[in-house]
Amino acid sequence: MPIICDCHVHLYPAYDLETALRAALENLSTLAGAEAIKVICLTERFDCHYFKQIKQEELKVENLKFNLINEDGPVEVEFIDSEKLYIFAGRQIVTKERLELLALTKDVDVPDGLPYESAIKQINQQGALAVVNWAPGKWFGRRGELIKQIFNNYASAEIAICDTTLRFAGWTKPTLMQQAFSDGRAVLAGSDPFPLNNEYSRIGSYALLYHSADAQCLLADKFKTLLIDANRCAITVGSRPGVLNFALR
Repeated sequence: MPIICDCHVHLYPAYDLETALRAALENLSTLAGAEAIKVICLTERFDCHYFKQIKQEELKVENLKFNLINEDGPVEVEFIDSEKLYIFAGRQIVTKERLELLALTKDVDVPDGLPYESAIKQINQQGALAVVNWAPGKWFGRRGELIKQIFNNYASAEIAICDTTLRFAGWTKPTLMQQAFSDGRAVLAGSDPFPLNNEYSRIGSYALLYHSADAQCLLADKFKTLLIDANRCAITVGSRPGVLNFALR
């Protein structure tokens, strides 16, 4: 069964939640077909706690039903027309060095401002997949050297990479990303929307597609393994914006 996953998703107060989740469902369906299992991995910043609010039944949306599959898995979002979207927990952490780390599949408790070594250690100890997120300007100069150190010091199961729509169409894959991919480190893909009203429509537009995967992977630990194996099992699908759109963002 195909599984498609946007690996870098923010839900912000600026969004209408139903509209944002419907956009994710429709974009992922366009890329993978109606029969695919559609997944988004949240990467919530310090002031957002949508996954926790959904699990604790603090969020009610008229045309959506939230179902907890199991304690160690995603929330199933059931739409009024019976279509489904799965949401995994996850957080975004900004380190002392201003590197952007993601913690995928778990709602970890790791504060911003830690040295990157401490942040990566805590993410892994809490069972999430640590990910270095690509962003313009953050993989060059001094921080670029830190990225090299991270790739030299951590195994592929300890930290992956996420490419995003902030790398505009036509921008060649960065050398560090190419090298990491060649070395077997997972290169994920995600939309990384901004906290602006119209950005919700970007969710699900850039993702990983697994043409064949076991539905049992919808457990945090198994889905984490699937992400680690992305280079072997998945392809990147979707689109990144052009230069003008990039500049406006």
